[in-house]
Amino acid sequence: MGDPNNREWENEPNRIEYVESGIKALILRNPELGMLCGYIALPLKHILAGKNYNNMPLIVHGGLTFGDKGDGNERDKGYFWYGFDCGHYKDFIPKIVETLELIEDCDPKHWYNDSIYRNVEYVKGEIKYIVGQLWRGIFQLIGMEVAIGAAVLFLLIVLAVSFE
Repeated sequence: MGDPNNREWENEPNRIEYVESGIKALILRNPELGMLCGYIALPLKHILAGKNYNNMPLIVHGGLTFGDKGDGNERDKGYFWYGFDCGHYKDFIPKIVETLELIEDCDPKHWYNDSIYRNVEYVKGEIKYIVGQLWRGIFQLIGMEVAIGAAVLFLLIVLAVSFE
């Protein structure tokens, strides 16, 4: 997390694409407000692709605030993208403060006195956290399927033995 006074957003990239533990990830800067947004991409055939982001069981800063197919412009086609933004209560939003700085007799520090700039490092950490939740969920599903399969096999063996 960053200190609003050092204006680090001025030296950060506006777009970063990378892969986090096998999941396509993207960080975009909101052009109107200047804060960062983080996204993960799931292939369109993934079981969670297309679900309403409000119903997704993922915990992330401010909650998920985006879910849509890739448009081929900002987000690649062939994927369903889920995202979050860093424009919530106590988040430092650069463009708002830059606008307030232009107003005479306005001290923008009153607006962001105890807010925090959520920098690239922070957003990458949140994306890593989401991806970890996805992988844990997949392993839990696999574990449940294995457990159910083992239980069915056990019942078949018990039934086979009891009919002998």
